[in-house]
Amino acid sequence: MLFRSSDIVRLSKRLVSEAERMATIVDDLLELSRIEFGGEALSSPVDLRDIAREAQLKRTTVDSYFEVLEETLIAYRLPALKLHLHSKELSHPKFYFFDAGVARASAGLIFEEVDSVWRGFALETWMLHELRAFNSYESRAKELFYYKATGGEFNAQAHG
Repeated sequence: MLFRSSDIVRLSKRLVSEAERMATIVDDLLELSRIEFGGEALSSPVDLRDIAREAQLKRTTVDSYFEVLEETLIAYRLPALKLHLHSKELSHPKFYFFDAGVARASAGLIFEEVDSVWRGFALETWMLHELRAFNSYESRAKELFYYKATGGEFNAQAHG
């Protein structure tokens, strides 16, 4: 197969562009590894402003780190459904690692005894991933949300 010089130039530029993008992702992952995730944040809504304030970083920087985790399929953000039925509806997304064991390790709890809270989180994580997989396999294109207001929570509502 012969390539035209214009193809070689185009492919070379693309290769350099992708290499630069990957270098940026690696740099972002290294920076993200300095942020400590507490176990309490892994099953509750995540406010990036709070994380940015605690890590002394810009909110946009923290958001880009979370985007890297999503792009590399390490994590997923489940957005909040806003129905405006209650004044106390939560609007921050929930954050899930691809595996509850990875979540425990990131929280520094890998050698701690697994309690009922973590078993519940593991079940919630597993169910979310099963719903996402079903949605993808069946080409449903349904968006998943969680809903929480004072007095209760309902996870993984499908919409669309």
